[in-house]
Amino acid sequence: MVDAMHVELDARSIASIRRNLSVVAGACGSHAPLLGAAEMAWEL
Repeated sequence: MVDAMHVELDARSIASIRRNLSVVAGACGSHAPLLGAAEMAWEL
């Protein structure tokens, strides 16, 4: 999965930005979708 992600990032991002980008595992676990939805609702 990680290799496929890097291939897509290389294909779809600007090289100068990609060089400074790091991708790390999220800390929210299975709560990520709920927290994202709550954040979107809060901003409305």
